[in-house]
Amino acid sequence: MKHLVLLCMLPMAAQAASLRPDTRLLAPVVRMSDLFVDAGPQADRVLGPAPAPGGHIVVEARQLGAIAHQFHIAWQPLGGERIVLERAGVQLSRARVLAALGTALPGAGAPEEADLELPNTSLPIVAEGADVTLSIEALDYQPNGSFGATVLATAPGEAPVSARLAGRVVAMRTVAVPTRRIGAGEPIGPDDLILKRLHLGVVTDPVAVIADAVGLAPRHALAAGQPVPRAELAAATLVHKGETVHLALVVPGLSLGAVGVALGDASSGEHVRVRNLATSAVIEATVVGRGEARIAPDSRPVLPAAAQATVTN
Repeated sequence: MKHLVLLCMLPMAAQAASLRPDTRLLAPVVRMSDLFVDAGPQADRVLGPAPAPGGHIVVEARQLGAIAHQFHIAWQPLGGERIVLERAGVQLSRARVLAALGTALPGAGAPEEADLELPNTSLPIVAEGADVTLSIEALDYQPNGSFGATVLATAPGEAPVSARLAGRVVAMRTVAVPTRRIGAGEPIGPDDLILKRLHLGVVTDPVAVIADAVGLAPRHALAAGQPVPRAELAAATLVHKGETVHLALVVPGLSLGAVGVALGDASSGEHVRVRNLATSAVIEATVVGRGEARIAPDSRPVLPAAAQATVTN
């Protein structure tokens, strides 16, 4: 059992007092007022150090009587009295420890963007309400991502407390992932992707900027929430063979339209041959959108054989 270290004092006039119920200490020292109610001028008298944060000491009747006698407090034990002095303490915040490690580790060679794994770690108990300052000491980081370090917690008027930590750094990267399943060949829209932090190395050369993927299409279906490899993307097919294509011819002062059938697949900006449904003529046009193509002013249609014979005769 721990005992209070009593301080000497000059004799004082006796004060009527009563024993305080079990006490929760907030200061790093034990005062007379922590033991007795109505201790009078002796209330602020320091009797000794308080237990460490989270700890406690028990003062039995015999020691209480000795304290009262030495300091002229009018209190006498009847037998069996005791008081438990508990020091308020809280476990050091795990979030604060991780933040301190996150600040220190890059200087030891760890990647800037990373998650920290800190398993099975018992963190120190610090005084409740204390202005605690953390520092990371003896930091050892290995290329495989493992690290060891000591976290040191200090606070005014408190003894420093520390703990040895061991964990792992997991490199992370912010990448674009689909919000839904995207089918093969389906153009990607701006609302189809969001940014998400994932373990580095999950995929090679992932798309990290949403705008880089918008308008492109995957060669294979993409699952929601999974990174998108750049190599998986290609220009989206906007015109498919056999599908209807809306043709437009635009020249100064004139705009003409027609409907045809695509004779091949093409992406935005690519040329595609289209058979005009009205004349059966085949003309080459440039794809400008989904099922839309523009005819160049100097394009010449290729007429079917029957139409060519009629023109010749």
